[in-house]
Amino acid sequence: MIRRSGLVLLILIIASVLRLWMLNGGDVTDDEKHYITEAQRLLNKDPYIAIRYHPRKHPEPSIGHPFLYQIEQASIFKVLGLSVYTSRLPNALSGIAIVAIMFMFTKQLGKSVALLAAFFMAILPMAVKYSRNAQLDTVFTLWITLTALSIWKYLNEDKKYWLIAGGVFAGFTISTKLNGVYIVPMVLLLLTFAKGEKLSFNLIKKVFIESLWVGIPAGIISFLLNDPLAYIDGIVNPSFGAYNFFSKEFVIQRIPFLFSPKSFYLFLKVNFLILSPGFLLTAFFALYFLVFKAKNVARRFLLLWIFPFLHLFMIHGLRMDGVYGWLPLIPPVTLAIAIFINRLEKRIRNLSVFGVTILSLPSLFLYGLSLAPVPFGDFPSNHNRTIYQNFYQDTIERVNEITPKNGSVFFLPQVYYPLYALRQDISWSYYGDLSKFDVFVVESHGVLRDITDELEFVEIRVKDQDDAKLSRMIFKKKS
Repeated sequence: MIRRSGLVLLILIIASVLRLWMLNGGDVTDDEKHYITEAQRLLNKDPYIAIRYHPRKHPEPSIGHPFLYQIEQASIFKVLGLSVYTSRLPNALSGIAIVAIMFMFTKQLGKSVALLAAFFMAILPMAVKYSRNAQLDTVFTLWITLTALSIWKYLNEDKKYWLIAGGVFAGFTISTKLNGVYIVPMVLLLLTFAKGEKLSFNLIKKVFIESLWVGIPAGIISFLLNDPLAYIDGIVNPSFGAYNFFSKEFVIQRIPFLFSPKSFYLFLKVNFLILSPGFLLTAFFALYFLVFKAKNVARRFLLLWIFPFLHLFMIHGLRMDGVYGWLPLIPPVTLAIAIFINRLEKRIRNLSVFGVTILSLPSLFLYGLSLAPVPFGDFPSNHNRTIYQNFYQDTIERVNEITPKNGSVFFLPQVYYPLYALRQDISWSYYGDLSKFDVFVVESHGVLRDITDELEFVEIRVKDQDDAKLSRMIFKKKS
């Protein structure tokens, strides 16, 4: 018992260090900036932020998902302040929580399986990488996993409060991402078929009643956080037209690309690297075992958990490499791997655990911790920064140091800076009367030619980043 408690603690420490160490490493991406800025606007009580109506169609590149994630970010900003580090905390904490949840899948699976699953989840490069950004997907995966855990507990313990808990988490799932509606078929499939009962009128009646226990809290939370018509509009009219299943572009361009050699090559290349070779190979064996060999409740439960989210997996494959679609599948696939390995003879089992771990380490450090860029092909370089590419963050920190109290800063260009990380007393703009500003951050000093005599040169910052040599000059008003 003491030994197992020590292993649990060690795994949680590993998961925490991998997700919290240098969490501010790497400048924010366009997608991250979108969510962070909206959370900041919510924190500042911006009247144009309408939480319940957010999914209504947005112009590109805005993303019309529900608003729960930004509420979580704003709550952390309220307590800990606004910075790149705190903006990524919801995902990091969610990633650690998912590892902890794996320990709770002990009924029928056994403590060894839960321990293995938690360990693999803690070190999986993809799980680490996407716990270290400010996007929706790891938080989304947390709510799905908690919903699945609640249904698993109910099926094993027959306690109605687990259904209520599942409903709460399902409501959070729906309110985090438009794809959250997939939680509805997942819950229905698990309640109906996980135990292997024959379909009958009594079973349908039983599942209907159980669904109400889940559906009522889920419906209340979803309604409080989302306007139903806005949510439907977000699904029918997505920000990216290519995701509209009824559009000409989707049928003519996207579906053929999904099954093209280029799509398969890109998918296998990237997933081989950020899932890691050992995990990817073992996943194929584990899923084969789950589909064709295993005959128990756990096998049905995991397959029914995976099935509704295969659609999300495929749709993200249309865009680039499927990684965002992979994330909700990682917890059940990791449990499947743990079940498969645990059934092996002891010596082979130990070798398998050692092999998966060793093969994961290069990908974990290079790509999970972003010490190197992942070969995403045509994916924008500013979405693929390494942990040490902090040109824009460092510039903001320098501006905070030299700007006088209640000062004003001129940025040109202003893109990519985490402007929300400026001191709260500092204002900024990229246009206006230059004589009104105290500090200037510019790419070319020519824009300041009319006030050159009033300025003192501070420094020039140069760095190779985003496939370019970035350069910014910083000036301040003479004392």
